[in-house]
Amino acid sequence: LFIRAPSTLALSPFNCCIVQFNRKVPLPRRKPLGPPAPPPAMLPPGEAAIRLARIGFDNTFGFLKGGVATWKSAGGAVDSIITVGVEEFALALDPHILDVRKESEFNSEPIIGAYNVPLDYWQNQLAKIDKTQLYYVHCAGGYRSMLFISILKNLGFENLIDVAGGFNEIKESGKFTISEYVVASTMP
Repeated sequence: LFIRAPSTLALSPFNCCIVQFNRKVPLPRRKPLGPPAPPPAMLPPGEAAIRLARIGFDNTFGFLKGGVATWKSAGGAVDSIITVGVEEFALALDPHILDVRKESEFNSEPIIGAYNVPLDYWQNQLAKIDKTQLYYVHCAGGYRSMLFISILKNLGFENLIDVAGGFNEIKESGKFTISEYVVASTMP
């Protein structure tokens, strides 16, 4: 999984999967995704391992020196993630929306009609997602949604579109019906 600094990842329509995971439950298909950010934007390998551990990949054992360029020169396949801005997202008719923020973030202020599928519990959420349905995916700012889509594309989900800028830009646009904000400490 290619991990970049959040500001770079949120602005980019691409993310990529370039390492094999050493997991208790192996992924059935490993498919690289899209070109990387420029080398200065890459996270140090230790930081990447920490971020991967937060979402269930807790046995990270290295990284590919040279990144995607090395992967591609070895004949590795590359894919991309479709990303749309809030303006284009607002034009979608009756969209199916996956919000991959934490449950507490979602419960505090969701888009009405969105489904919460938290990134940190992605393995437990797969049964809720129909592979044939088109989904618009967002988080708070764009980082987690790109990781979520990258992981699911690796598992054969193809109908996922990232919403650039995430909930922050969605809310700021004023084009969506969002619930009233509820402070987490006041929720039942």
